[in-house]
Amino acid sequence: MKIKYPLKIHKAEEGGYWAEFPDLPGCVTEGDTEEELLEMAKDALSGWLAVRFERNFAIPEAKPLKGRNVRWVEPSPDVSIPLMIRKIRNELGLSQKEVADRLRITYQTYQAWENPKVANPTLKQLSKLADAVGKKLIIEMA
Repeated sequence: MKIKYPLKIHKAEEGGYWAEFPDLPGCVTEGDTEEELLEMAKDALSGWLAVRFERNFAIPEAKPLKGRNVRWVEPSPDVSIPLMIRKIRNELGLSQKEVADRLRITYQTYQAWENPKVANPTLKQLSKLADAVGKKLIIEMA
């Protein structure tokens, strides 16, 4: 499972580019080159998702979008990993306490794993979590 959102890219009249995430109201960015735009988009996406999480607002699902001017962007790992953990737990219908009990850790410790501001689970902890919820941990370096 990866968290990705479509980014719709536009050429700016004054030069360079600007882009928007159609699924994330108000999440826009710009850059002089497409490469810079994509870097800025990752930062904008990560910040937008972290703020939504912090305020306990729902995180919208990404809708399919295709086109020559569409790129799919992943948030930074410090945001995507906690969000993936929460998404999997919610899909399984488990509470944070139930997962913490399966892991034999405190509720507060587990709660931190789902918080982009403080999450920093190790690979060993993520592997243990995957086992506890019946998932397989796959690490990809691209």
